[in-house]
Amino acid sequence: FADMAATDSRILADSRQAEDAVIEEMRTSAQDLAAQHWDAVKWWDPPREAAEYLARVYWLPDGCAAALWQNRGQSVAVLMRMDVERGKGRTLLVERSDVWINLHHMFKVLPRAVHPEECVGGIERNIPPVPNPLPDGSFSFVFASERTGFSHLYLYTFCPGINGEQAILVRALSAGEWMVESIAGVDMAKDLVYFTGTYDSVLERHLYALPITNRRMAIPDEQHLQASSDDSSNSGGVRRGLSKVMHALSGKRVIGRNGEGICRPIRLTVDSGMHSIAMDDDCRMFADTSSDLDRPTTVKIYEIPSTGPVFNGINGSSSFSDSLRLVLTLH
Repeated sequence: FADMAATDSRILADSRQAEDAVIEEMRTSAQDLAAQHWDAVKWWDPPREAAEYLARVYWLPDGCAAALWQNRGQSVAVLMRMDVERGKGRTLLVERSDVWINLHHMFKVLPRAVHPEECVGGIERNIPPVPNPLPDGSFSFVFASERTGFSHLYLYTFCPGINGEQAILVRALSAGEWMVESIAGVDMAKDLVYFTGTYDSVLERHLYALPITNRRMAIPDEQHLQASSDDSSNSGGVRRGLSKVMHALSGKRVIGRNGEGICRPIRLTVDSGMHSIAMDDDCRMFADTSSDLDRPTTVKIYEIPSTGPVFNGINGSSSFSDSLRLVLTLH
């Protein structure tokens, strides 16, 4: 035991020396860089509510940066628009929680700004007057929040000089007692956002699509529940049945899981289980890595039809997956 303890001490000492060497190299490099380009350094004052933790940084279409800050207790998150030329920052939105705010990467700037008048259903009631057309410098983005107790997607539009320079919450894209877990892609031409989530079962993760402006209607939620019960004999039906039992025992409502005026998602993935998605920028193809309790991991590449999922009250999650073209099965 004495030899093992001595060996462990030497290993620990060597690792600490290596770590110290790396830290010293990084410090020296940072000092050299600052000395060479000090005049170009821009400094920002962090938001007072969340000054301790710079969690995420994204680029915006106008050349500014979007920075997500959190406080030490991680109960407040502030998304700021930061002008890299002037060194000025303005708050876009603030999230607060009595418990905890989970960090995520679900922030997606849209290819063009969306005016609130373009949207149908689920629109926020207290939207301030917005000029039409939108002024130069306007942009829209999708951001995820757990403000309802479940992670869902929300559409925001920023207009210079409007709403105190804060982003305007236009509408919720998703709602209900289920979770959005990641944004896979945005197809603005078809008015679609693709994402992974737990709509069909808390025990599975699938790829879904929802409209951004909601200009088309979707199947009522009750029809989806009937379709789910009809599919109970198909692959994954046992999981969905168990999910419904768990849902009933929890005392939660089953009917009306979506918010008012919000479409129910259309499901794209075919097999049951957990799915990880990598989608191309044009949202025409995606690689689907999935597995389940009764099958090993598989990787399949699918092509999405040129029309994409259509929210017209006919196509549903149980039928659209049949329209996908399986391009390649890797294993």
